[in-house]
Amino acid sequence: MAVWLRVLANPRVLKRFLGTRAGKKAALKYGSMLLNSRMAQNAIGKFINRNGDAMKNDKEYKQQLRDYARLQKRVEKLESQLDRARDNNDKMSELTFTLGRNVVEMQRLLAQMQTQYQSHMQQMQIAMANARTR
Repeated sequence: MAVWLRVLANPRVLKRFLGTRAGKKAALKYGSMLLNSRMAQNAIGKFINRNGDAMKNDKEYKQQLRDYARLQKRVEKLESQLDRARDNNDKMSELTFTLGRNVVEMQRLLAQMQTQYQSHMQQMQIAMANARTR
């Protein structure tokens, strides 16, 4: 047990030990035991809370929190702009499709009108030719 405490107490030795195959196995085994231990979880929670309280008074930490909040707002704003752009893109493609259908319909009507006009002109020419021959 004393050897383990010496290994855990010395960061350089611990790092070297964790680099070995046996160290990785031990870290996995004892790490999972620690995570399953309620006492270890309570100790980790207390450590986090105590350090979290200490960080609340740190100016740099407060500045980072403000920067993070500002960045979060910027991300939300950009996401909303992206959503609007996607909606606009969907609307544009729908309107483009509708416009294309309308153009095709107009071309069909124009062709129909031209056919009727040509037919009417032919009838007029036939009628004028008949009127001259009489």
